[in-house]
Amino acid sequence: MKKNIKKIAVIGRPNVGKSSLFNRIVKKRIAIVNPEPGVTRDRLSSVVKYDDTVFELIDTGGIHSDARSKVESDILKQADVAISAADVLILVVDVMAGCVPLDLEVAEHARRSGKPIIVAVNKCDNEELMQDMVVFYKMGIDPIIGVSSIHGHGIGELVERTLSYLPLLDVEDYDDNSIKVAVVGRPNSGKSSYINKLLSEDRVIVDNVPGTTRDAVDILFHKGKDAFTFIDTAGIRQKKKIKDAVEHYSVMRAEISMSRCDIAFVLIDAERGLGALEVKIAGLVASKGKACVIGVNKWDLVKGVTQEDYKKRLYNKLPFLSYAPVIFISALTGRNIDETVSLFKAMDNFRKIKVSTSDINRVVQSAVERHNPPLVKKVRAKIYYTTQCGTCPPTFLLFVNNKRHLRKSYERYLYNCIRESFGIIGVPIILKFRNRESIYK
Repeated sequence: MKKNIKKIAVIGRPNVGKSSLFNRIVKKRIAIVNPEPGVTRDRLSSVVKYDDTVFELIDTGGIHSDARSKVESDILKQADVAISAADVLILVVDVMAGCVPLDLEVAEHARRSGKPIIVAVNKCDNEELMQDMVVFYKMGIDPIIGVSSIHGHGIGELVERTLSYLPLLDVEDYDDNSIKVAVVGRPNSGKSSYINKLLSEDRVIVDNVPGTTRDAVDILFHKGKDAFTFIDTAGIRQKKKIKDAVEHYSVMRAEISMSRCDIAFVLIDAERGLGALEVKIAGLVASKGKACVIGVNKWDLVKGVTQEDYKKRLYNKLPFLSYAPVIFISALTGRNIDETVSLFKAMDNFRKIKVSTSDINRVVQSAVERHNPPLVKKVRAKIYYTTQCGTCPPTFLLFVNNKRHLRKSYERYLYNCIRESFGIIGVPIILKFRNRESIYK
């Protein structure tokens, strides 16, 4: 992952269409869009490939002139961090609302950064509205470009004018080989606190009100030569407790994040323990065939129970994740936070493991010699040949005389033998069985 990729930040007051513009430029529905002001809270980012160049686009929460609540204050802080990190700023305003005093305040706030600024006058859905954007020249910023996030008008011109301020990075020079880790769990289990502790900065907003994180936030992190993209997801809670559309989409995004991650880091509140919701979240991870690490957060608050006892309870309730290592952490004190990154790197190596044909056949034949397949309808299954046919997760194809003669219990036995022989932890293993005549097809 190139560290010198140029950054463009989208800023503005609440409800001017920043997230809609962000989604339009990245051509994905990453940021949650809702008429309710303040839906975007953390800063979101996405790498954009445009023609032959590449850049990082950052979406921010709406800037308030008077941040009265802690969340509003944190949104302003996140926006300031984005402005500081960006090379160019896109200041979004609403043509239908006109140039309001808060637009002027945000413009002055952006001007103090010394960064190039382009004003995107949003919601210019027709020629008449395009004429109305002249009122924004009083901001004293040039250029001003009329756009429509909904219809796509002016987006190409906006991007090209913005890129004219940047030394371009060719797509060929950019390689996204980062390990993608989705941090998932129930609301208030410490997902955002974990990210902030790992990065040693307040990268995502933390609040004791469950549901503070709404979007799935992608955060790039480097450790040595390794690059990680951490996806801080909105907390998943039971459907009957999802009170509004924004939270519904947050849950949906969390599930999507699991689909696009390489490794799922399932965070559990050590004091609260493992409930039905945690089991559901773990089930989602297993059903998607993801590498997995289970993190028991707030371990510093637990008294009277050993790690081994706690681990046994977890595996008793999560037998389908028995392959996942458990690490006990504290996002508050920093306990084992750095060690999680080493675990993720190891899991990534196991995802990509390649076993030679001779080695896998040796392991399978040895397993058969120790314990023959049981008789099924007076016929014993025979395994002739095994080969690896895929990675991420490791997948093995076994040719047999008749796969209907293999019991599930024996398949699990082979699964465990392969896992133990090659020391594979943290990732599922897939075994596929094919009848011998298929070899010749």
